[in-house]
Amino acid sequence: MRCTTCGTEADPTYQSCPRCHTPLYQPTAAPAWPPPPGASSPYEPPPSPAWQPPSAAGPPPPAIGLGYPSTPSAPGAYPGAPGRRRFTPVPAVTATFAVLAVLAMALAVAVVMTVNKANDRSTGTGLVSAGSGPGSPAPATSPASAATDGGREQALAVDALLQQTRASRAALGPALDQVNSCGDVVGAAQTIEKLTTDRDTQSQRAQSLEVGQLAGGPDAKAALTEALSYSLSADRSFLAWARYVRDNGCPGTPPSTTDLSAAQSASSGATKAKQRFVALWNPLASRYGLPSRVELDL
Repeated sequence: MRCTTCGTEADPTYQSCPRCHTPLYQPTAAPAWPPPPGASSPYEPPPSPAWQPPSAAGPPPPAIGLGYPSTPSAPGAYPGAPGRRRFTPVPAVTATFAVLAVLAMALAVAVVMTVNKANDRSTGTGLVSAGSGPGSPAPATSPASAATDGGREQALAVDALLQQTRASRAALGPALDQVNSCGDVVGAAQTIEKLTTDRDTQSQRAQSLEVGQLAGGPDAKAALTEALSYSLSADRSFLAWARYVRDNGCPGTPPSTTDLSAAQSASSGATKAKQRFVALWNPLASRYGLPSRVELDL
């Protein structure tokens, strides 16, 4: 529909021109109103306000019943038009990043605390002291701190004794094989006799070891002393058995005597004590950079 005043094409649903506000539909002449009391002529309704040019007029009123501004040029008329305030999720995104940052910091603190606790345990500075009871391993120590540790000299003395027991144990097996096979029984008896003397000396050295500065040292010493005592008893019984076979001859199979049974029983007791000692000693050996041991080394 064209405005009869300014010629602007307007939506037929508009009541007035969106530019000059001139009513698009001119009403028919209103009937004369009955005069008010005291009036001598028919009453006319007050005239409509004078038309003003668009430059002086304010923003056009919204169309009746359409729900959006009458002019597309009005600020915020359509979504995306200049001047419209849009919702931006900045506060929500900021809050999300803040929560993630807090979680990352908490995770970093937890990792640092875990590493510090692990370092404390590895250096023996943690709240739980290792080696405080029977069978407890010694706390790990760096080479620098172990070098100044007062227990190092004591650990070296124990290791020197273990080297001797290992040599004796290695020589005993072949000598017993000679007796079992009725081989060089005479030479085997001489070897076992020497090993028995060496084992006696080793047992006495074990009893005189100083282990007060070693974590779990007294328990390890007790197990070593017990193991060498059993081994000495077994070697003495093996020697008596070898001498019997030497003196009575060996027709192909050596006789089984009470000395042989006693030697085997003592060897069983020695094995159990050696296993306890090895379990206590190897953590100490690792602490001071010494070789670990097995029961066959004793």
